[in-house]
Amino acid sequence: MVWWSLTVGAFFFTLGAHAAVCRLPIRADRVIRFLAVGGITGLVLAWLVIAHYGAIAPQTIAALLAYALACEIYIFLFTMTISSISANLLIKLSERELTIPDISSMYDSGKMVAQRLHRLVGTGFLRDSEAGVTITEKGQRLTAAFDLLRSFFRHA
Repeated sequence: MVWWSLTVGAFFFTLGAHAAVCRLPIRADRVIRFLAVGGITGLVLAWLVIAHYGAIAPQTIAALLAYALACEIYIFLFTMTISSISANLLIKLSERELTIPDISSMYDSGKMVAQRLHRLVGTGFLRDSEAGVTITEKGQRLTAAFDLLRSFFRHA
């Protein structure tokens, strides 16, 4: 069960390191920060389990798949809460009382669109200029990947 201990330890180390890195004044968004920390930790985990079991041992494969799954679930959960209206509203209400007009103004559709555009500009998928908002090369690659997945899963 060494592989399991290494995997769990690596994952919890990644969570702690991600929390620490998110508090640093770095311009990268939270997902990029997690991918950096998680990727480095994943490489260390791979090196450790390969050194202990060998490259194609079931324990090595299990450790790396379990770590990748845990990281994927974590990314899903924290990105879901970043954009979740319900989660954000509950957090704000836990901090202070809000009136219905306060809540309505916080979740005005124009503000929500502006926030999403700001996030897409911040992650490099869109470019904001005086002429308007345009998609970047990175954004085009992402939409091409979406189109590929949409066609693979036969979605309109």
